Amino acid sequence: MLALAHRGVVEGFYGPPWSHQDRLDHLRFSAEHGLNSYVYAPKDDPYHRALWREPYPDDRLALLAELAQEAERNGVRFVYGIAPGLTMRLDDPADQEVLHRKAAQLWDAGVRHFALLFDDLPAELTADRLPLERPTEWLGARHGAVCRAFAEGFLAPRGVHEPLPMVPTDYAGTQVSAYRTGLATTLPETSPVWWTGSDIVVGSVSEPEVTAAAAAFDRPLLLWDNFPVNDFDPSRAFLGPLVGRSSGAAHGLVGLHANPMASAVASRLALATVAEYAWDPDGYDPDAAAERALAAVAGPDADALRPLVRACSTWPPDVAGDEELTTLAERMLGPDRAAAHAATLRWRERMAALAQMPPGQGRLAEELRPWSHAGAAMGAAGCAAADLLLATLGRVPGDARRPLEARARDALDRAERHYPNVLRGLVPPLVRALLPAAGDDPVTDEPWALLVTGRRPTAGEEQIEALLHRHGLRVRRAPDGCGDPRLVVVLPGAGPDEVAAAAALPHPLLAAAHPVTAGLAVRTGVVHRETAVTIVAPDHALADGRSGRVVVHEGPAMARWTEPGPDAVVVAVAEEEHRPVLVHHPQGARLTDGGTAPADRVTTHLGPDGLAPWLTAPAGLALVDAAVAFLLGGAAVR
Repeated sequence: MLALAHRGVVEGFYGPPWSHQDRLDHLRFSAEHGLNSYVYAPKDDPYHRALWREPYPDDRLALLAELAQEAERNGVRFVYGIAPGLTMRLDDPADQEVLHRKAAQLWDAGVRHFALLFDDLPAELTADRLPLERPTEWLGARHGAVCRAFAEGFLAPRGVHEPLPMVPTDYAGTQVSAYRTGLATTLPETSPVWWTGSDIVVGSVSEPEVTAAAAAFDRPLLLWDNFPVNDFDPSRAFLGPLVGRSSGAAHGLVGLHANPMASAVASRLALATVAEYAWDPDGYDPDAAAERALAAVAGPDADALRPLVRACSTWPPDVAGDEELTTLAERMLGPDRAAAHAATLRWRERMAALAQMPPGQGRLAEELRPWSHAGAAMGAAGCAAADLLLATLGRVPGDARRPLEARARDALDRAERHYPNVLRGLVPPLVRALLPAAGDDPVTDEPWALLVTGRRPTAGEEQIEALLHRHGLRVRRAPDGCGDPRLVVVLPGAGPDEVAAAAALPHPLLAAAHPVTAGLAVRTGVVHRETAVTIVAPDHALADGRSGRVVVHEGPAMARWTEPGPDAVVVAVAEEEHRPVLVHHPQGARLTDGGTAPADRVTTHLGPDGLAPWLTAPAGLALVDAAVAFLLGGAAVR
């Protein structure tokens, strides 16, 4: 098969954008690897999106002009993306003129290729501008009309007749929709539409999916491949090759643009393989491409960085570890002692390579330094786990294994302090499976808390348990024979029946998960890339004396929001989306399941990782501490 016509990168991620030097270097990298286009669309450039109406200041415009010139020198098409959808009055000719004036400034600076982007528009920003009848179809039609007016009213008079690419609001999935139907009535027939696959971030793209999506849009299709982008989880670094894109899928595409990570140099490991796929989809070999990419990008640091790159080469994002390590972990915990022994030896070899990585010296090694430190610590934990298992398989007596257990526990604690995520979904669960299971505290007359959770705790749940101990509470996972708990805590590992039973108890309850099942929310979800919350009820005890912006995470992460009951008091909201994240349902408050709160209930901002040590900022821990103190009727523990 011939190469895709459009092969490139779209700088379209959220968070800190690439530097000017990163972009210049990328254009040269593109020329070296057969990429022929670069789309400028960083979400955090205000003049691209939030302030699209405003002209660029002279200094920033000069940088864009230099990029256009450098792209031309390297045979790369520099495409400037404008994203007017947040505030554009779609049926107002005056706003169309504003769009043309903005593009004219860029044209005068030397930009000759444009794209219009209407992605990621919050529903509440467009609802008041939509007609009552067939609003979604109208929105699609108006977006197409804006593109047609731009192509005919701005580009054509300047002698540009190439198709104008665009990003629709409905950019994922393969089905016909009202929006896509409306878009097809007005968008120029030759305009290609960017599409992300069956979902926003995908593990695979197949020929049937491409065929269905192209038919749904009734326009040429460009793949906006959200790979190796990590803005949804900046703790990850995706360093492996492009996988899961069939050669047949390319037959229905006019091009592919990969959305990279904020780490520009590290992104090249993946982008070099994207270039190989886009140049020859039928002949693409991911493993061979990855080897060539490592040699080209890492240079003399290739051998030093190989263990880390391999550990961070999994895709899609929900895959915990590479195929070999995953298989080894399963065999290590399996019933076949001989197989477990052989697997443990190989596992230790892989972990030792990670733990003993020599420091590289180049730009790639410097950019990956946080992941190298995290990988070394995780490798040490993996080695400690292997040593413990080898002792167990060798039938070393329990007392003699105690030092090995302590070393594994200490190594795990060290590894889980790192925000960068290297094999976090694979090594810690294995270590915890080998350590003695956490048991309930002894039954005494002292006050206690009921933890509603899974069988084996996660790092975040262990921190919750430690917090409860600091409040003088013993912790149990079953209430048998213990009398009434002072506090009930619902954690992510709990099942729906357990949550429902806990919610019916007439005791104070802290819901760190499952608020809908507990009757504390109509809906719930997570916001991504959240580092802070905003206190909106500073006088409430749950605010812990804080007001305004409070940093709760050490880095961007998920925070849980709820749509609470009618009598709830919202104490804090997510910083970006302003959804409730810290909520108090007082005793007697109406709940979302139709009942009333038998005692105080609190839902927190905690996401799937809970109070994980790599994630929780001091103020985030303080807010959860204050919630426990409030429900116990006492003071927070510092």
